[in-house]
Amino acid sequence: MTRRWLAATLLVTLTALSDPRAATRPLLASTWRTAEIVIDGADFEWTDTLAPLPGVPASVSVANDDSHIYVRVRVTDPATMQQVVRGGLFVWFDTRGGEAKAFGVKYPVGTPPPNPDADDRGGRGTGRSGGGAGAPPAGRRSGPPHRGGSGHGAPVTDDLMSLVPNRLEIHGPKDDDIRSLVLAYATGLSVALSTANNALVYELRVPLKKDADHPFAVGASAGATIGIGVQSLKIAATGGGWLPALGQVAGGGMGGGRPGGGAGGGRPTNAPAREPSSDDEKDRTPPAPPRPFTVWHTLTLARM
Repeated sequence: MTRRWLAATLLVTLTALSDPRAATRPLLASTWRTAEIVIDGADFEWTDTLAPLPGVPASVSVANDDSHIYVRVRVTDPATMQQVVRGGLFVWFDTRGGEAKAFGVKYPVGTPPPNPDADDRGGRGTGRSGGGAGAPPAGRRSGPPHRGGSGHGAPVTDDLMSLVPNRLEIHGPKDDDIRSLVLAYATGLSVALSTANNALVYELRVPLKKDADHPFAVGASAGATIGIGVQSLKIAATGGGWLPALGQVAGGGMGGGRPGGGAGGGRPTNAPAREPSSDDEKDRTPPAPPRPFTVWHTLTLARM
């Protein structure tokens, strides 16, 4: 039993005493990065074990070294995949080990509504989006979106992936501290999203310590115990598919501030969809999209 282990255990115990929710918050341990992790949406090089997100058909794993933290989220449920791509995804960090949204990265930031008049002409996209500092901006395909990717729990198509904006958002520490950046200019950050083998894979690399070369950072050190949250946003069902709810799409001046749903454990924050009143309306009404989730873990960063 080492002093390091005792110190980490004591910190978790003190956090649990000061925050009642900590007693039920899942524990997550980061692994030390021993090989290069390329942020490209293909997670073949990851060697750790994915941990389930309670109440959500998705899983997460974390690695770190002395300078960066690496986050992987894998989603296999088609409806939840649509929810992430259409509405966006947050990864939050709380250096005090709780559920404060002190520093967060939002990517994707949501996709524009599908074009109901689009036909099926045009080439396929790559099924991959993202990058980071030093990577060229991912361009959008000029052809129309494929109807199969419009929503309703359909598989996420390459055409839908090609509509993911080439931007991310940095949130915190205050609610109104929001920076929207082109991926190539998000200094020190790298993020990517890709579909492969019937799964949606999200990868993120964030500096641990803030300095002149890394203005956006978690603010923690290797070996620390912090809080990490994964949050989806509300999407709405329409005749044209599932769309981001009003005020939750970046880049267009819609809405503002920080999304709600801070409760941990994946508890939903939106009301259930209204039941159709007639058979004809049932035929026209798309199925209700998944409810948004926010799941927090107590994360212990690895140390060499």
